Amino acid sequence: MPRIRGRGRERKHPSVHQPVPNIGGRNLNRDEPIEPSKQLLQLPDQSELKAGGEGAENGEREPAIHQRLFDRHRELIDQDCALIKAHLAIVHQEDIDREKINDQLKQFLEKSKEIEEKTYVFADDIEQTAQEQRRKELELNQREEALNNRETALNKREEEYDNMLVRQRSVKEREKYLHDLEKSLLFRESQLSVKK
Repeated sequence: MPRIRGRGRERKHPSVHQPVPNIGGRNLNRDEPIEPSKQLLQLPDQSELKAGGEGAENGEREPAIHQRLFDRHRELIDQDCALIKAHLAIVHQEDIDREKINDQLKQFLEKSKEIEEKTYVFADDIEQTAQEQRRKELELNQREEALNNRETALNKREEEYDNMLVRQRSVKEREKYLHDLEKSLLFRESQLSVKK
């Protein structure tokens, strides 16, 4: 384990305590799983350990191997930070896209509601127009019925008048016939009186 010396006591690097965060195992393109760099995770080989051991035996106190491990941990932390930032950027972009979709859906719902209200208004107008048309048709039917009744009454009056004229002609003809008959009788009576 890498140790950092400082101020009289040894403390482990924070990366030793904290596990590497898992953000889904995918890169920015979300096409391939993220594989940690083998070069970063590769431990020193035996030659480096041997060299370090020989250096320690020779009295060299420089922690070269520990420094390399620290640098690798540092690189891993930087890589994790970059991945986390990329993940946060993706999540932020998804939030933005979701907000856009929600806004579009809200606008669509508002337009649908407006169209529905217009449809209701249009339906009301159609119903009012139909009622007005039915009222006018009823009025026309009533007027037509009244005119037909007037025409029937007028025809009846004309027929009665014609019958009255016929009766008047018949009366005049009978009066004339009776008058002529009376004259004829008077003439015959006068003829008879003369013969006596």
